[in-house]
Amino acid sequence: LRAPLGPQLGRVDAVVINEPAAEGSGSDVAERFRARFTGPVLAATVVPTGETDWLKERPVVAYAAIGSPGRFFALLRALGATVVEERRFPDHHAFRPGEARRLIELAAERSGQLVTTAKDHVRLAGGDGALGELWRASRPLPIEMRFEARDQGRLRALIESTLMKR
Repeated sequence: LRAPLGPQLGRVDAVVINEPAAEGSGSDVAERFRARFTGPVLAATVVPTGETDWLKERPVVAYAAIGSPGRFFALLRALGATVVEERRFPDHHAFRPGEARRLIELAAERSGQLVTTAKDHVRLAGGDGALGELWRASRPLPIEMRFEARDQGRLRALIESTLMKR
């Protein structure tokens, strides 16, 4: 996503389409890649790891500093969360104390649980003052990428083949 696609396709062995788990969500994207790329085009979805019932207990104030925060917020809703506030930050954003205080205030105003990505939560760890308070008040949603069964086998075969060549 950070480099022009054309030159990158000549440097990769496979393309992974990481799309939300909704009917037909990845098919159009996958077909467009198959038209431009002769190698394997694999499909995967992001799924939560662990128990998620806690998301249904109270309103959620969600924040994320990832490439596609809207997808994170949509995942929260799909898991039953009532997202009362969304705060988007640029990918790899270094949170500032004022932003941390505002998020904490929003959660208090909306009686919401602060929820963020595991990536953003770990980047707050060890912070002091408002950043440390935000880390303690926030609950991360751990996720993993899960490949469709057919594509998981294809990916494994591709990796094994590449390792054998080395």
